[in-house]
Amino acid sequence: MRGTATSAFGQQAKTQLTADSGCTEILLRQSSAHLLHNRSPFTGLHVTVANNQIITSVEKGTIIIPTISGDIRLPAYVFDESQLSNNLAGLANFTNLQCTVTLTATSIIISSGDEIIWSGSKGMEDKLWTLDMTQLLAGPSPPAIVSNPQPEFSCSALQTIRHDTNAEFVAYVHAVFASCPITTFLHALRAGWLGNYPKITPLMVEQNPPVSRATAMGSLDQARQGQHSTKGRPAPKNRRRPASPTARLAPVDTLHAHIIDDLDNPNHAFKSCQSRIS
Repeated sequence: MRGTATSAFGQQAKTQLTADSGCTEILLRQSSAHLLHNRSPFTGLHVTVANNQIITSVEKGTIIIPTISGDIRLPAYVFDESQLSNNLAGLANFTNLQCTVTLTATSIIISSGDEIIWSGSKGMEDKLWTLDMTQLLAGPSPPAIVSNPQPEFSCSALQTIRHDTNAEFVAYVHAVFASCPITTFLHALRAGWLGNYPKITPLMVEQNPPVSRATAMGSLDQARQGQHSTKGRPAPKNRRRPASPTARLAPVDTLHAHIIDDLDNPNHAFKSCQSRIS
């Protein structure tokens, strides 16, 4: 079994553990092993420390954290004094149990739901957060809500970005391209002619068809009407050619007289009749 740990320099009380997000387990020195329950010899954990040295455990025990809903039991491993300079508490052991670890400038709080199950303090100039195991002997703490109060400050915006809906964006792009007919607009998008224009897609246009007065007026002015009419066209009416105002017909009596005079010569009578009519 292998793990990782980071070593911290400086003196530390025997009951204190340094909270360490880079450590995979809870590691104790032999001088702090008396704080564990169910101790037994164990050499199966090999840990690589910060200087790449591998250290081996000598014992194994259990840390019991009392809570209102029941005790939390975490395994802990004991190492020789010469191999481990400080006790380390790997924070992943708590977060893997759905606990929350909150670090502030002066404290560390481990909570389960609304209950604080373990906490510690930190000096403003200190670089490490520590937990004291003697706190676990006092039993579970009353429920408390962990809150992170936000400092009061005035708000200001250096830049604001308007969030347009898809319908507004489609209407804008449609206007950019001269409010062309929607079918033409969709054809250009599907053909990839507007591929370098960001965001716009044929589906967006189909879901948000732009309604433009310019498109409607341009279509009425330019589109030819009656191209596919369902009504039959009326038959054309025969129009008589109007008579010339200067044309005059010969009197009927005169015409009849000429025809009678020329009965002896039928051809001459026809020509005479035709000339009189014209």
